[in-house]
This record gives sequence, C-alpha cells and structure tokens, in this order.
Amino acid sequence: MKILLLSPHTDDVEIGCGGTVIKFLELGDNILWVGFSTAENSLQADLPRDTLVKEYLCVINGLRLNKENYKIFNFPVRDFDEYRQEILEELVIIEDKFKPDMVIGPSLKDFHQDHRVVANEMVRAFKVTSSII
Repeated sequence: MKILLLSPHTDDVEIGCGGTVIKFLELGDNILWVGFSTAENSLQADLPRDTLVKEYLCVINGLRLNKENYKIFNFPVRDFDEYRQEILEELVIIEDKFKPDMVIGPSLKDFHQDHRVVANEMVRAFKVTSSII
C-alpha cells in the first residue's frame, strides 16, 4: 500500500502513530512522510534553529527512509491559516504524483490551529481518492 503521513510539525507523526509507521514499514508499504513546519519559532532561544529538522531527519534515517519517502516544508508555525491555500495546493500535487491508498493526519477536532488546517486540507485533497485516518 501507499501510505501518506501528514505531520503539521516535524515531530507529530512519531508522537501520534510511530508504532503504526514501523508496522507499515515491516509490511513493506510505501511511505511518504510530509512535515509542514520545522517550528523554528517555537524553539527556546538557546537552541539552534535547525534542531527540529535534525531530529526529524534522525528519525527518517533511523527508519531507513530514502529522500523520496519524505518531504519537508517550512510553513511558519501557528500561522498555517494564512497558508491554507498553499497547503492544499501542495497536497493536490502530492495526491497527483504519489496517489496514496491511505492518508494519516491530525484529527479534525485537534485544538492546535496548525493541526486543524492540515486536517481540513487533508480531507479536501483526499476525500474521494484515499482512505483517511
């Protein structure tokens, strides 16, 4: 199966469904993991700006994923509402190229504003083409 993982921030997938991702990989499923923000503005001032990108890539490398298995955008954390259309357009491009069987993303009831935007645009982009979790 082709599985698309939508992570509003680079740490959301492993926190939300890390064990499931490992299971998909063990089954030989094709994974595309998309991070929408490196959340640089959420970091403490004493941390390097690329801390969360390095952590994300460490997980990607630990799972032995290739460059075609992940994509990182850098939409500004807490401002996804301003980029809703661009996020949707990126998801439509991904749908057209990757054609996932299943899409896993945040809940429509999530309280974080960035998570809600990704959840809503996920439904818009994949409602007729993929199973959505």
